[in-house]
Amino acid sequence: MSFTNSARHPGSVGTLFVVALIFLLLGLTILISENYRQYQRVVRSEWRFAIYLQDDTTPAELYRIAQLAEGLPGFATLNHEDRHEAYLRLQALLGPEALPVGGFNPLPDALLLRFEPEFATLANLRNATALLDTLRAVEKINYNEEQLMAQEPVLELRDLLATFVALLVFAAAVILCYWAVAGQILWRSAELKLKQDLGAGWLQLGAPAVLEGALLGAGGALLGLLLLYLLYLLIETLPLMTSFIGLRSIMTLPLAGLLAGVTSSYFALRRVTE
Repeated sequence: MSFTNSARHPGSVGTLFVVALIFLLLGLTILISENYRQYQRVVRSEWRFAIYLQDDTTPAELYRIAQLAEGLPGFATLNHEDRHEAYLRLQALLGPEALPVGGFNPLPDALLLRFEPEFATLANLRNATALLDTLRAVEKINYNEEQLMAQEPVLELRDLLATFVALLVFAAAVILCYWAVAGQILWRSAELKLKQDLGAGWLQLGAPAVLEGALLGAGGALLGLLLLYLLYLLIETLPLMTSFIGLRSIMTLPLAGLLAGVTSSYFALRRVTE
């Protein structure tokens, strides 16, 4: 009878589904992390870095500020909003009762910068402020520093949690695959010992076990990926901005399952044959 015959180890099929559920958890973690990252990219691509100008700013000073702004790391766009445009925009928002037509306009001219999402960070915006705030024509710089300070620890914590869950899930997959493959090997330990005494090499003894571990790990990961896609189709019906995991993550899941299966079968075989 074949070494990988599931009839010899009734728990193999059940273990396959448990491994699939574990990789479903890993895929769900990746799905949530990637969608949150996409959401943050959208938010940060729209983050405004406003440079408010003095009333007596000269065209030469304005040109100099624009040159420095365009040279900042991650610079994306620059718009000049004069005080009249700002007043009309605020008037449309608050209504003519709050800001009457032809009323006093306290707003300054402004340059509105946007950065590429990966550069719209607290450190980069602080560096930009330090560079531009020394210019005479710059009255004030505003980029909602408090809100950005509140967001960045959340992003760091998300990355740490995602990494921790990924390592935990991989360890659980290795343990489960080890348990399943070790059960098969222990079932045939007498036969393996006899073959070893007759001079069978490690490759002859280990190839079936490694193959079973690889099939168990990769098969469980692929089944988990299928379950993740079905779950994604369900989530997609909800009013959430979601997209499925990227191609790199799709390829990572079965490769991680394959690595978990091969690693566990190797250590299980060494335990029996040594």
